[in-house]
Amino acid sequence: MGIIFRQTWLLVVLMVLALTSNLANAANPTTRPTGRSPLADKTERRRMLEELESGDADRIAAATREVRDGGLHHSTYDLNIFIDAGMYSEAENDSISGTIAMAGNGGACGGFADVRARAFLAEGKPSEALAAAKSCFNVTWLSLTPRAIDLVCDCLVAANPDDPDIARRFRAQQIAGATTQPTTAPSEDSDLGAPILATIKVDSSPFDAAIDKIKGLSYAQLTMKGNLLLVADRPREARKVFEQALRLAHGNKQLTAAVESVARSIRAEAGCVGPANAYIESLRQAQ
Repeated sequence: MGIIFRQTWLLVVLMVLALTSNLANAANPTTRPTGRSPLADKTERRRMLEELESGDADRIAAATREVRDGGLHHSTYDLNIFIDAGMYSEAENDSISGTIAMAGNGGACGGFADVRARAFLAEGKPSEALAAAKSCFNVTWLSLTPRAIDLVCDCLVAANPDDPDIARRFRAQQIAGATTQPTTAPSEDSDLGAPILATIKVDSSPFDAAIDKIKGLSYAQLTMKGNLLLVADRPREARKVFEQALRLAHGNKQLTAAVESVARSIRAEAGCVGPANAYIESLRQAQ
């Protein structure tokens, strides 16, 4: 157990350090499945994009099926080609169905939310993009928090054209809230203003039925439910579910994942990563 918590703690410390750097905006999804996608090959990707943009209904349908079939193993990576082809609804809808299908994988859920946010941005729907970006912030791995912050910044700028300072304030709030001993959500001092993330509302309706359908109490089922609750912006409920999963966890892999899941729900509820850091530190100190 001590080794598990020390490893998780190191991961979070590295992530906090990354928060203070001037990170470039992430142009790719926040998760990469293992293995190589066929669309990682530039020639194949160009061929597929030509099919999707051909204007021929049969060719487009065949290419769409091929992307979706490949998406079983390379989902968030491959769905971005729909954005490139201007097929925004396909990217948005498939990211929702993919989230539900792969709910046991928090990284995949974060990647799907990233795809959805970028599809909405490309479609000129910044409010919807901002909600998807918050889902990404809530559910993605702790180590990818900086990239989720970048995504939220992109969407804040698009959704608030009359407030050019909003991304800077949000990033400053996140840095202020990344300390290991915060007692509250991001600071409300005069410089930073009221916490911005709390003002972003998420429409949970695409996920409510899937959440309600999960009745089981196994580790796997609880993990799936908790991830969907985070995507739906219901972090308090997610934490209770993940704490149940933690009590059922066996072996280093499950224990490490369960601890991170509880920490992710704490980050989502607080709107910053500091309280998640404090939670993991408390476990480390207890060893």
